[in-house]
Amino acid sequence: MMAAAVEVSLAARWHPYLAATLDPFSIGRLDQAGLPPTRRRCLMLAVGASTVPGWLADRAGRIGRVVATGTDVRVVRPHCGVTVASHDWQRLPAGRYGLVWTRLGLAGHRDRDRILPSLAAAAVAAGGVLVVEEWHGWLDPPVLDAATPADRRLVDGYLRLMAEKIAPGQRIDPTWAGRVHAGMRAAGLAAVDTRIDAPVWPAGSPGALALAARLHRYRPHLLTLAMTVGQVRRLTELLTDPTSGVVVRGHPLFSVMGQQR
Repeated sequence: MMAAAVEVSLAARWHPYLAATLDPFSIGRLDQAGLPPTRRRCLMLAVGASTVPGWLADRAGRIGRVVATGTDVRVVRPHCGVTVASHDWQRLPAGRYGLVWTRLGLAGHRDRDRILPSLAAAAVAAGGVLVVEEWHGWLDPPVLDAATPADRRLVDGYLRLMAEKIAPGQRIDPTWAGRVHAGMRAAGLAAVDTRIDAPVWPAGSPGALALAARLHRYRPHLLTLAMTVGQVRRLTELLTDPTSGVVVRGHPLFSVMGQQR
């Protein structure tokens, strides 16, 4: 396959790679908390290609109901027990739900600090649970291993460009995850609990492939920031080839859960 075709294919795989990277932790978190209770209505927000809505539908049973919203409904995984709707933070599906879950949906929204208490007040039923999962900007060092110093510098430079230039340009606050716990308490939720997944992603793993997919999603932006086409191609090789020797520190995922009184 030609290099250009590989790059296009990688960019298109962003949502599936992200789901493969994060779904095991999210499902484990919900499972350990005993969520959702059977027969409860569940609202999944900005789900991408996650398998979590389908897993919840299987768990909730025929009497339960799962509604999933997507910013691009074409990538939402079909499931007979999941109703899919177009995502809009200002116009959420009507009603109250026993479980409301969203992942990587709020840190990039300019009204995130207003939406969080609004979700708790308007969408979560009495006794229901709100779960917000967000990446926190990584701490040093982002690259744990590489075959050569040049490879380490290249991967490190890409990750820092994403954190310091691209994310702010997309209005993403990489530190917002650390404020969700206090935000839930301020919104009146009880039993607020936070768990943090701190993964390591070797080349060729779903996490590293997600980084490669994001590389090509933001390729035009990165090229304007002095990255060359040759560097993009080399980064693609380093992140996708399991034999490249690259190991990076994955983004810590904060999973914050609180119960409506």
